[in-house]
Formats: sequence, structure tokens, C-alpha cells
Amino acid sequence: MCACRSISTSFDDPLGAQTVFVVVTGEADWGGWRVPGAEYALSPVRIERQARIIATAPKMMSIVRKLAELGAKAKSVPEPLAALVRECRETLAAIDGTGK
Repeated sequence: MCACRSISTSFDDPLGAQTVFVVVTGEADWGGWRVPGAEYALSPVRIERQARIIATAPKMMSIVRKLAELGAKAKSVPEPLAALVRECRETLAAIDGTGK
């Protein structure tokens, strides 16, 4: 889920709020990734692309994991597919913190 929120930038000045772009990354809608409005204004296309990447990361992880598992179970695969399976394993290891 993506949303725009107004947040206060100071405890002393609660009216000095700024709008930030938010990608909710958990079950609660208060958590997530935030981008200040000024940064968003500089490159909304880039920020929205980053937001879509973050929002779809769980699905991409699932696809990468399934491809790595299928490659591990296969008796033989063409070299281009084997290279892709290796990349999937390396990517998962990097994300899990077990890679180089």
C-alpha cells in the first residue's frame, strides 16, 4: 500500500508538517518507508518506481526462491537456465545475509 502522509518535523512545531510518500511495509499502516515531499518532488517517477519495487518484493522473492528450488531439483537444465538458478541462489543468500 502506498499513501501520502503529513508528519510533523518537530516536536516544538506540530504545525510545521511536511508531506511524505509512504510505502507501508508491515501489517500496521504506521510502519514503512518514507520519502520527504521535497525529494519526491524532485523525481516522482523514480520514487514511485522504488515504491512499486518495495511493494512487490515479497512476490519477487517467492518467484526467485521457487526458481532456485526448481533448479536444485532438476536433473539437468540448459546452461542459461543453470546460470539463472545460480543468480537466484546468490541473490537469496545476499538477502538472507548468508552470501559473500
